[in-house]
Amino acid sequence: MTSEAYEVRLTGPAVRALHRLEPKLADAVLRFLEGPLAENPMRTTKALGAELDGQRSGYVGIAYRVVVRVDEEARTVYVMRIAHRADVYRRM
Repeated sequence: MTSEAYEVRLTGPAVRALHRLEPKLADAVLRFLEGPLAENPMRTTKALGAELDGQRSGYVGIAYRVVVRVDEEARTVYVMRIAHRADVYRRM
């Protein structure tokens, strides 16, 4: 039995970050967003704590992170930020 996929929505900052990525990396991010993240965001991300409570982080490759907020009731994943792991949690 397969449940329906989550809707994935990108925020403005996430869209801008996606457009700034190299094409190969942008494709990998899109595959992650449309595939594993949409299918099961709780399994493909980990919960964040402290000031980022309520948000989750997923990995794209070794160096990039996707920060999301999951609305279980609406079955929607909001992509808040896409950035290199060294920068992803700054200015949030």
